[in-house]
Amino acid sequence: MTQAILQRIAKGDKSAVQDCLDAYGGLVWSIARKMLRNSDEAEDVVQEIFTDIWKNAARFDESKSSETTYAYADDTPGGTNAGSAYVFTRTGTA
Repeated sequence: MTQAILQRIAKGDKSAVQDCLDAYGGLVWSIARKMLRNSDEAEDVVQEIFTDIWKNAARFDESKSSETTYAYADDTPGGTNAGSAYVFTRTGTA
């Protein structure tokens, strides 16, 4: 069984960061761009999301969600609320 990307990030595997961007960057970018309708804001949001993912990777629990869900809607204890929460806040729909 292959170790999850987020578990690898949590353990300090630097190559996992690029793997995470490769695996989920397109999804996160597409959603942010579509909802914000502004490339500059979408870039900011995507950067914030992946920074939060990197900082909070150890909180990922594969029994509660998939990595894809975590990358999009990271509602970790501590209120990081990456993904959809950032986009909703920027669009004023939260």
